[in-house]
Amino acid sequence: MALTRDILQSLCPRPKEGAKGRIWDGYVEALTSTQCADLFAKFGLTTKLRLAHFLAQTMHECMGMTLIWESGNYSAKRIMQIFGVGKHSAAVTQSEAARLAYNGPALFDRVYGIGNPRKAAELGNREKGDGWRFRGCGCMQLTGRWAHETYAKKIGCPVDELEKPFNSIYGALLEWDEKKCNVSADKDDIKAVTKKINGGQNGLADRRNYLAKAKRLLDSLPTEARKPKLVDPPRPPEEVIIGDETPSVQALQELLVRAGYVVPIDGKMGPKTEAALAGFQVNHGLPATGKGDMATWEALRDVKPVERQVDVQKLEETSRTIQLAASLRSWFAWGWRLVVTAFMTLAGWLGFGEESTPLEVAEKAAGNAERANDLVAKLNLPDGFGHWWVWVVLALIGIGIICYFGKRKAGGIIAARIDDAQTGANLAV
Repeated sequence: MALTRDILQSLCPRPKEGAKGRIWDGYVEALTSTQCADLFAKFGLTTKLRLAHFLAQTMHECMGMTLIWESGNYSAKRIMQIFGVGKHSAAVTQSEAARLAYNGPALFDRVYGIGNPRKAAELGNREKGDGWRFRGCGCMQLTGRWAHETYAKKIGCPVDELEKPFNSIYGALLEWDEKKCNVSADKDDIKAVTKKINGGQNGLADRRNYLAKAKRLLDSLPTEARKPKLVDPPRPPEEVIIGDETPSVQALQELLVRAGYVVPIDGKMGPKTEAALAGFQVNHGLPATGKGDMATWEALRDVKPVERQVDVQKLEETSRTIQLAASLRSWFAWGWRLVVTAFMTLAGWLGFGEESTPLEVAEKAAGNAERANDLVAKLNLPDGFGHWWVWVVLALIGIGIICYFGKRKAGGIIAARIDDAQTGANLAV
């Protein structure tokens, strides 16, 4: 998949301002490079729909290729819109917002760092200043020590070079791949893609606008420009076996990808490449040795490029894996609803109000010293566990946790099965 400067100029015009213009130039140079086209192929962005969704997310996150680092130079009003109570786990108050306005280091330590322990743990921020140092970076605004250090290691660059345009795009594709965004992009579900990237629906209208423009512009790409780059194998090809690490292995991997198999293109003959090669051999009437011999090379060279088109609805109707996971998800979903209903009913019976949610119950209990002290006293051994409703509450919480995570796991199984069908992964092993 190859992008052009004209397409990117039409998608988001180059700003006249000097600094932003230079940032824009850096992103465009990286996005139109052959190395980036190879990355798109490596991570499965081989259809215009997938690429359009990727562009929609990145263009919004980096403000039309004019932003490298999240600035934090926000007004109090903007802070409340993003990080305020009910908007973000930081739950910044009005008085805090006034104090943190236009002070990026203090703001990000409060919302991403040690000032917000839950979010800090999620992002891997451990020390004072981590919130600012590891704030949103690059075209997908990767945030947190864990993301910065992990992706820099996978890319093979120092952490302080993650901001470079090509590394930034590489990091964005790593996140895209880990969150299985291709699955949602294939369904043209921008809400699902945004949820995976953003964690919510922030800027959805802007992302929709970029998506519509990207779809129109990518239609102008010639068909050949959307095909993965293919490196011809050496002539005569050498036999490759498990453990080899040569240019021939990379060439074989690229031929396997072209044939519709999912393998890493890293030049290393590992178990995944060996298994995919054995699957290819079986499918083409060759001995399933898992070795790249002469006959296998010839068969790979002759195979026509495969672009998988999967009817998701038909797959959901016929796949036993999906049907079983969907049944489990349905049972867990009903279990979750029953638990919530029972919890709210019990809360009403105990005097918290019939319309109280579990969160409101907790807030009311915390705000009522007498009731809270009584609750703590009842929970203390040995008398606390003599109250039947304590056991009921604990049981409901336990069942609720099982149902919630069971529902999510079942949904993940369905998404993984669809992803395998669309990419070819695990279908030959």
